[in-house]
Amino acid sequence: MPHSRHAPASPLGDLLRRIGLGSDPLVKPTSVTAKAAVEAFEVTGRIEEAARRLGLRSLDRAAAVVGYDWRTDPTYTDGGALDA
Repeated sequence: MPHSRHAPASPLGDLLRRIGLGSDPLVKPTSVTAKAAVEAFEVTGRIEEAARRLGLRSLDRAAAVVGYDWRTDPTYTDGGALDA
């Protein structure tokens, strides 16, 4: 068997091919993980939960994946006292 320079296919990639989405360039195994993270964030409102679903330690990276910009969110609080 010839040596491949590509990483072995993931089980999720295999599943996407079996259900007919393997040839869609917009659908990747990471799309499924990102979708789960977005749904977790939408349900809980917690970026920590999205990061957990993504397997990330960085909350900033998780926020970028789910499309959340905490710097411009008027409801964001860092847990400190509110300015009067």
